[in-house]
Amino acid sequence: MAVKSNSSPPAAAAAASAQAGRPEPGIEELCRTLKASPGGLTQAEAQSRLSRYGFNEPPEEKANPVLKFLSYFWGPIPWMIEVAAILSVVVHHWEDFYIISAF
Repeated sequence: MAVKSNSSPPAAAAAASAQAGRPEPGIEELCRTLKASPGGLTQAEAQSRLSRYGFNEPPEEKANPVLKFLSYFWGPIPWMIEVAAILSVVVHHWEDFYIISAF
């Protein structure tokens, strides 16, 4: 049975880190690793990192519109509708075929 913790996210992260046997890094160690100061980055350092690494945002994923359209026909419900249309043709129920194909 899982026990739910009421601690805040940083405290929960520290507890998880301690449980994993890793000590929580201090602010000094983090600043050294990130080459920053507790007061933040200077304007020059911020501009340098911005030009080197770019903005802190995920890259935009561009989807092919044709593939996106075709993806609507892939899955259990579209397959069921396609099978119903094929079966309507096999038994010569043309009205059903036209209605199923139209929608």
